[in-house]
Amino acid sequence: MTNLSYVLNSVFLPSIKVLERIRSKAHWSLIILLFVVCFLFSLGGGVFYDIFVLYGDRSLALRDISAIVAYNVPWAVLTPLLLCVLWVVQYQVIHLLRGHGDFLTHGWVDFVCFTPCVIALACLWSLPINTWTTIPYLLLLAGILYMCVLNTWMMSVIHEVKWQTAFASTLLGCMAIPIAFMLIVIFGFIFGFIEFPHPS
Repeated sequence: MTNLSYVLNSVFLPSIKVLERIRSKAHWSLIILLFVVCFLFSLGGGVFYDIFVLYGDRSLALRDISAIVAYNVPWAVLTPLLLCVLWVVQYQVIHLLRGHGDFLTHGWVDFVCFTPCVIALACLWSLPINTWTTIPYLLLLAGILYMCVLNTWMMSVIHEVKWQTAFASTLLGCMAIPIAFMLIVIFGFIFGFIEFPHPS
């Protein structure tokens, strides 16, 4: 176990040092800014996919484009909202396991870690999965796994807990995301915030 810790430390040490500097800048306005960035990239990726891939063979009127944007707004809000779910669940778990970090710094580091993944996913969203695009998707998957491990390591620093405790909190936070997604989508269908199928 000590050897594993040594290897992980040596691999992630440069990124941890960067995050150490970043966490001193934690502020609500910056978290809101990253929330908005995640929303805009998610919205842009969804609208681009609909206009150029789903309806690429059709000429769309301004009314059609407006309907596509309106359809994608609730789905785009889901992305940063699910990052907030990860933030809250992970924070609560790590505090139950005697972590000492503060809520604001925790959320700031979460958003700093995962916003690049959201941006990359939004950019790749329109690419069909084939032989040529497999490599970017695999790189994205590797990036997400890297960020998860980096996030776990950083949480152990912020909350002054062992990495096993931080890993448990990250794992439970990630497990909460699909549950929250299903609940939000069901709630959205019931109250009409989310439409399905896509407007044609």
